[in-house]
Amino acid sequence: MEGSQVSVIQELRGKIDRLIRSFESIKDRNRELEEEVNLLSERIRDKDREIAELTEKNKQLQLSRALMAGGEDVTEAKTNINRIVREIDKCIALLNR
Repeated sequence: MEGSQVSVIQELRGKIDRLIRSFESIKDRNRELEEEVNLLSERIRDKDREIAELTEKNKQLQLSRALMAGGEDVTEAKTNINRIVREIDKCIALLNR
C-alpha cells in the first residue's frame, strides 16, 4: 500500500478507537443515570405514600376536632361521617363484584 493509504487507515483506526471509548463512556454514564432515575422514582413513591398517610391523618384529626366541638362543627362532622360511610359502601360494592 502507499504511504498515504496507510496513514488514512491509521487515522481511521484512531477515530474508531476514540468513538468506541466515547461510546463506552456514554454507556456507563447512561447506566448511572438509569440507576439514579430508579432511586429517585422510589423516593417519589415513598413521598407520595407519606403524603397520602399524612393527608388521611389530617382528615381524621379534623373529624375528631369537629366531633369534640359543637354547633356548626357537629353538622360538618355528620357530613364527613356520611361521606366516609358512602366511601365504605362503594368499597364494599366493589369487593362484591
